[in-house]
Amino acid sequence: MFSGRYLHTVDAKGRVAIPRDFRDALGGENQGRVVVTLSPDDDKSYLDIYPADKWEGIVTDVLENAFDDLEPLEAADARDAFLHNCVHPAQQQQLDSQGRILVPAEHRAAVSLGKEVVFTGDVKKFRLWAAAEWEKADTKARGDKAMIRARTKRWL
Repeated sequence: MFSGRYLHTVDAKGRVAIPRDFRDALGGENQGRVVVTLSPDDDKSYLDIYPADKWEGIVTDVLENAFDDLEPLEAADARDAFLHNCVHPAQQQQLDSQGRILVPAEHRAAVSLGKEVVFTGDVKKFRLWAAAEWEKADTKARGDKAMIRARTKRWL
């Protein structure tokens, strides 16, 4: 499980160290491999990073189930949009001996990734944010605490 928030820096070559807790959670079948893709979220700008051994199953599950409630032509368009926005830009990356990945230049440009970045754990995946973009999202999320408290108080 991926959880937590970690501040890191991107080096001049576009490499960033994956937080140790995330590297530990990647173990098993991944063999140090992740899939980096663009976020499907229009309101926020970040990269989604998935364990490589889970990526195919996630994509298959989305394609087979996420658009079932749509009319056939609308579903086909939605599937194409998902492929175009999430699957086509996805790139597999191998962690190096120092636990770093190379964030592709096109991905860095797409989310305005600079030197200062933030990793956030999202249970089954993690996100990589430009620090300024993370600050904006964090400020908005802090404003939603009352709603979260009301919906989760029986569990938390």
